[in-house]
Amino acid sequence: MGLDDGLAKDRVGELFVRECDVNRERAQVRRACRGDTSAIEALYRTHYEPVFRYIFFRLRSTVATEDVTHQVFLGMCQGLSRYHDEGKPFVAWLYGIAKKQVAYHQKGQRRAALPVELESGQELIAETAGPHATLEGRERRLAIAEALHSIPARQREAIILRYIVSLSLAETAAALGRSEGAVKQLQLRGLSSLRNSLDFAKGSRSLLSLTD
Repeated sequence: MGLDDGLAKDRVGELFVRECDVNRERAQVRRACRGDTSAIEALYRTHYEPVFRYIFFRLRSTVATEDVTHQVFLGMCQGLSRYHDEGKPFVAWLYGIAKKQVAYHQKGQRRAALPVELESGQELIAETAGPHATLEGRERRLAIAEALHSIPARQREAIILRYIVSLSLAETAAALGRSEGAVKQLQLRGLSSLRNSLDFAKGSRSLLSLTD
C-alpha cells in the first residue's frame, strides 16, 4: 500500500469516527430534549469548557465569565424542549445562546471591561506554551487576548471559535451562519489583523520604553 493509499485510509477513518461522534451526540440531544437528566449532564460536561473559553475571550473577566456561562447552560436547559434539529451541530445552537448572553452582559455594563487576569488567562489562551512557559510566553498569550478585541468583530468570532474553542471548520460555519469558504476568508483576514495588532502593540511598548 502506497503513501497516498495510507493517507486516504486514515482520512476515511477520521471521517467515520467524526460521523459516529455526530450521531452519538444527536442521540444524546434527543434524549436531553425528552428530559433525560443523564443526557443533559453529558451535554454540559462536553460543552462547558469550550463555552467558558469563548465567553472568557469575549469578556476577559473570570468572574463575569462564570456568571455568563451559568446563564448559557441555564438557557440550554430551558430551551431544550423547544430545540429542533435542523441538521446543524448542536454547538451552533449553543453558541447562539452564548453570543446573546455575552451581548446582554455587555449591554448591562456601565463601565469598561475588566482586564485579563494573568493566572486565568494563561490557562485559557489557545496558543499555550505548556506548563513550563516563561514569563515572556505568558505575557505574549495575554497580549493575544487583548489584541483580539482590537480586530473586527466577525474576524474575532471566527478566530475564537476556530483556534480557542477548537471548533471544526464546519461547526464554525454553522455557528456563524456562513459558508466554509467565507469562514476561511475571515480566518485569514483575522489572523492578519491579529498579527498587525500584536506588532503595533509591541512597537508602542518599545516607543514608551524609549521615553522613560
